[in-house]
Amino acid sequence: MPKFSVISPVYNTAPFLDRFIRSMQAQTYGDFELILIDDGSKDDSLSICERYAADDCRIKVHTQPNSGAGAARNNGISKAEGEFLLFYDSDDWVDETALAVLEALLNKTNVDLLVYGAQEIRITGDKEEKHGERIPPAAACQTAADCRKQYHGLVSSAVLNPPWNKVYRNSLIKKNNLSFPDTRRSQDALFNMAYFRCINSMYSIQDALYYYRENDQKKVWMKFPQNIWEIDILYNTTLEQDYRDYGIYEGAAREYIDRWFYMAILRDASFCRNPRWNFSGKQKHDYINQILEAPYNQQRAETAVAQTKLTQGIRECILTKNSKRLMRLFYKDHYWNSFYDFYCRKIKRRS
Repeated sequence: MPKFSVISPVYNTAPFLDRFIRSMQAQTYGDFELILIDDGSKDDSLSICERYAADDCRIKVHTQPNSGAGAARNNGISKAEGEFLLFYDSDDWVDETALAVLEALLNKTNVDLLVYGAQEIRITGDKEEKHGERIPPAAACQTAADCRKQYHGLVSSAVLNPPWNKVYRNSLIKKNNLSFPDTRRSQDALFNMAYFRCINSMYSIQDALYYYRENDQKKVWMKFPQNIWEIDILYNTTLEQDYRDYGIYEGAAREYIDRWFYMAILRDASFCRNPRWNFSGKQKHDYINQILEAPYNQQRAETAVAQTKLTQGIRECILTKNSKRLMRLFYKDHYWNSFYDFYCRKIKRRS
C-alpha cells in the first residue's frame, strides 16, 4: 500500500499535462500512486496520460464519460490504495519536495488533516508570474474542539474550500462514506466541510508546496449554471450551521459570514445578465425574485448582521422582495458592475 494516492481529474488539459505529471515524477519522495481519471477529454489528454503510465508503474489511468471533476475524484477515491489522499488538478504543478515534506510531517503529527500553502500563478501568453498565495494560519490541533477553533481562520484565509492544499486520511473518508456532491459549483467546499466534521486532529504549515494556475475568468463565468443561487444556498446553509455547531457564530466571525451571505445574494442576482442565458427583462426579474423569495434567504436576512450601507440595502431588498431595487444596487456598486460589464463584453465577442 503506497503512502499517498494522488487523484487528478483530467479534462482537456493536454497543454499542461506534461508539466504536471513530470512534477509528480520529480518528487524526492516516491512512495505514491498517481491516479489520473480522464473525464471524457476531447483533446490528446488521454493519450498523454497513457504514454506516461506505460513507462511508470506508479501512474494509473482510468476513463469515464464526461461527468465533472467531482465524479472523477469520487472515481479516484474508489480506486485509491494509499493511506493518505491528495487531490491535485492536472493543469497545475507541485514542488518537487512536496510529498517528502508532507510525509515527514505526517510521521511527526499523525493527524487527520494536513493543510499547506499554495502559490497562485497567473499566465498571460508566454508570461508567467506569481499572483498571490493561499496561506493557512499556523495550527497544531490534537482534539476536535481545537480543530473547530481554527475553522474561521481557514474560511477567512480562503484555504478551506480547495482540495489541492490538503492531505486527507483515506480510512476516514471511507469510514464516513464521504464523496464530492453532484453540484456544478462548490463541490470541493462542501466535501471539505463534511470532512472537517470528521476530524479529531489537524496540522497546518505555511510553506507553498503547490502551484495553482489561475483560471480564465471568462471560462469560469460561462460555466455558471442557472441554479447557482440554489447551490449558494446549500453552501451558506452548511457554513452557517458549521459556525453555530462549532460555537463560533459570534463577533467578527459572524459578521464575516453574514457579509458573505449578502454579497452572494447580490452576485447571484447579477448573473441574470449572463449573455449565455439570454434572459429577457421579465426573465431577469423572475430569476431575481426566485432568489429573494427562497425561504432560507428570507429567514437568514431576518437575523444576519448587515453593517454596511450596501449590505443593509441588500437585506431590505430580500425582506421586501424587491428585485428592481436590488438591480439598482448592483448597478451602483462600481466594482461588481464594472467586473460583469467587462466579462459580458468578452463573452459576447467570443461566443
